[in-house]
Amino acid sequence: MKSRYVFTIRNATQLRALTKAVDEMESQAQIDKTVAVDLKIILDELLSNALQYGSGSASSSAEVVLTTQGGGVEVEITNDGIAFDPTTYRPEPLTTETASERTGALGLLFVRNLVTDWHYSRQGGLNRLVIRRMA
Repeated sequence: MKSRYVFTIRNATQLRALTKAVDEMESQAQIDKTVAVDLKIILDELLSNALQYGSGSASSSAEVVLTTQGGGVEVEITNDGIAFDPTTYRPEPLTTETASERTGALGLLFVRNLVTDWHYSRQGGLNRLVIRRMA
């Protein structure tokens, strides 16, 4: 059965509520446990970045639409922040010398390895990222 959920995220409290909603989806067997664990990492990383770096405005927000089906999930994240395509971003490779100095971009490496596929577009001044994490 396909289910759809819509969230508006403006701050860390709402992000935690979204994480709890993912836990509830897993407990109701709408998504697999592994998908739920990965999804929480994906959402935390992408939404934290969007809110922190996206528009620089205190009123920045992101709309998140989760569609569950077959134990997996499709996520659509839309925000009006600065154009940024995380699917093409390639940080400099880590070396033993730079690993302790690197503070950014590691989260996107995690996300890249957790998603089944993802696509970015910029439409009407909005960033739109569609992520699939299948069971």
